[in-house]
Amino acid sequence: SKIRRWLEDNKTRLFKITYQGMEKPILDYLKGVRMNELTVKSAVDIAASHALSAYFNDKYPEYPRFPSVVTVQNILANRTEALNVLLGRPTQLGTSILEALGLMLDGKIRPENSKYASYYIQKLNSLPEGNVLNFADIMESPNGDEYVDRRFGLDAVWMSVILATLVYGGHCVLVAADNTRYDAGNMELLCKVNPMDIYGFKRLEKPKSMNRQMLTRLFDALNVPSGLLASESTYPQALQALLREAQAHGNRALTLKQFLAKNV
Repeated sequence: SKIRRWLEDNKTRLFKITYQGMEKPILDYLKGVRMNELTVKSAVDIAASHALSAYFNDKYPEYPRFPSVVTVQNILANRTEALNVLLGRPTQLGTSILEALGLMLDGKIRPENSKYASYYIQKLNSLPEGNVLNFADIMESPNGDEYVDRRFGLDAVWMSVILATLVYGGHCVLVAADNTRYDAGNMELLCKVNPMDIYGFKRLEKPKSMNRQMLTRLFDALNVPSGLLASESTYPQALQALLREAQAHGNRALTLKQFLAKNV
């Protein structure tokens, strides 16, 4: 329509932003932005983000900073992309979400590197034998509606990514709202389940199965993709890849030993 076209043509001149009693043209908040890629909505969103950034930094100093704009419309897609990285299907968006949450280190998934995940790892490790972390130990609802975690104020969407990464790393077993138990052996199911079952999880338990953390370290040391440990369906391939790489290392060690025996 003509009105929409006029708005698009004048989006950088039409609006003024008043914040804390000071009025500025919207262009002051759009410096460094590619104007030809802006829509009216994105211009207002970016300007509002820049204008309010100091306020949010003061009120939520430990909230993660995401590289792209997260909205009500795309937050679930962001969550899905992040979980796909845990399943060995990385994308630039998914990886950037995990990086924003501190869950990546040198290109590897490392829950221990995240201040959010490591906080809960410490709480799990300090539990007496047989004790668990219940939903109410982790989440609260200050406004009586939406739940956030008690320590950092993260909402249920981002907490579901952090908890899934704890499961991926072998740090806990997550018991969902429907009583399904998720551990490192059924990550694929965890990442595909209805998000509401994870948002309203019942508890976190210490794992009793194989030490996933040690296996991940071993796979990384041998340059075997640790994503093969994300699902029981890929365990055979994981074992084959590990044995193949171990054999190659053994062969190289034998060759070096023979070389040294002849030349030293």
